[in-house]
Amino acid sequence: MIDEILFSVGPGQIRTALLAGGRPWELILARSGRASVVGNVYLGRVVRVLPGMDAAFVEIGLEHAAFLTRAEARHAAALGRGNAAAAEGEQPGPRIADRVREGEAVLVQAVKDAMGEKGVRVTTALTLPGRHLVYTPTRSEIAVSRRIEDAAERDRLTGLVAGMAWPGEGFILRTAAVGAGAEALARDAEYLRALWAEVQDRRAAAKPPALVHQDLAPVPRVLRDRVRGHVRHILIDDRAALAEARRFAERFIPEAAGIELHSGPTPLFELYDIESEIERALSPRVELASGSVVVIESTEALTAIDVNTGRHVGRGSFAETILETNLEAAAEIARQVRLRNLGGLIVIDFVHMDRPDHRERVVETLRAAFQTDPAPVYFGSMSPLGLIEMTRRRSRESLDQMLMEACPACGGGHGRVKSAATVAHEAAAAVLRTAARAPGARLTVIAAPEVIDAFEGEAKVALEEMEAALGRGAALRREPGYARDRYEVVIA
Repeated sequence: MIDEILFSVGPGQIRTALLAGGRPWELILARSGRASVVGNVYLGRVVRVLPGMDAAFVEIGLEHAAFLTRAEARHAAALGRGNAAAAEGEQPGPRIADRVREGEAVLVQAVKDAMGEKGVRVTTALTLPGRHLVYTPTRSEIAVSRRIEDAAERDRLTGLVAGMAWPGEGFILRTAAVGAGAEALARDAEYLRALWAEVQDRRAAAKPPALVHQDLAPVPRVLRDRVRGHVRHILIDDRAALAEARRFAERFIPEAAGIELHSGPTPLFELYDIESEIERALSPRVELASGSVVVIESTEALTAIDVNTGRHVGRGSFAETILETNLEAAAEIARQVRLRNLGGLIVIDFVHMDRPDHRERVVETLRAAFQTDPAPVYFGSMSPLGLIEMTRRRSRESLDQMLMEACPACGGGHGRVKSAATVAHEAAAAVLRTAARAPGARLTVIAAPEVIDAFEGEAKVALEEMEAALGRGAALRREPGYARDRYEVVIA
């Protein structure tokens, strides 16, 4: 269970670490030049219908058109064409062409960020999340999160919300709704209805493509979605973000643990060893306490995870040593998958075990370790050879995709290095740390040419926020002899 949340605010980015038992289990990176659009609602225009793919492309105002599948277009007729039958809940025809038409305006919501060459995925089944409820304005159903397992509590919550739902609307009860009373649920419903009314007003006044609703900023979004009763500690290293968090918590999470400012001399992520964890999470090799090793390699098609005994020799029989290795690896694999935000098909190759009961114990350990993962996870059974196939659905890029890129010096190989924008953000944060030690000093950033160029591109906001915090500019100097990940902040 996540029990601590750390927010580190730097020039052009906000990094969030979610900890359990003192160890980070999730990292969320939000950059100004690469912000997530998941949750945003757009009035789009259908630019191309592809019957052979059962999908359509929708222009929503981003660099590339969004992708809408037939399954996600089930309410398009009611929203886009005013089809009376669809508006009354009747299912449109089975083909994509029966649900959307080229040139048609349609209200869509982003459900998955662009990844690699794939554009943003959108849906017409709109949802607006609150603290306890998710509002479904086009679907008249009451649903309960699968993570609420207590049957009596599910029935209680369903009864409360069913009694306050208006005709034609629906709600999904979130995990945070456990124990909530009628008053708290009613407040959430009222807030979400008002939010939906704003969306409709903006839609009526907009011309496609247009953004008609933007989800919360990074800090309140994490508070809304991830703070539960077991979160005991929230730290933020920026006063403006702290004020924003407290305002949100006072209104929506009055029961939240104290949100405090970190102002010590040691940077927050260094104090909690998060910087080192990020570096380790960018490496394919994970060494476990016993000396065993987990190797994680991602391709476009899948992620392969290999477990081997490494230096672990054990103290009992060979079978017991293998079991110990696999049990330790299963728990760490769950943490690494969440930490790196891996998704899609994942194949895990455990060390081969002859005994069926040992294989079952490893499978149960792996399932239990993923129990609190907010992303939907589905498992296959373990094969006699020790292979497990699983899938994990995610809506944003992996840590590697956010921070790394293909090595330009590898000649078409598979090497990965930090992107120029990542190094530029690191350099901007280093400037502010240096300025704190030497107030008023003239500072110069020396880095590889592509890093300096990034300050005029993806990391431009980082440069602007760095200079605003300094109250002056910092000199930027290209050094062709520097490696991509090397930079210096020099006091003139």
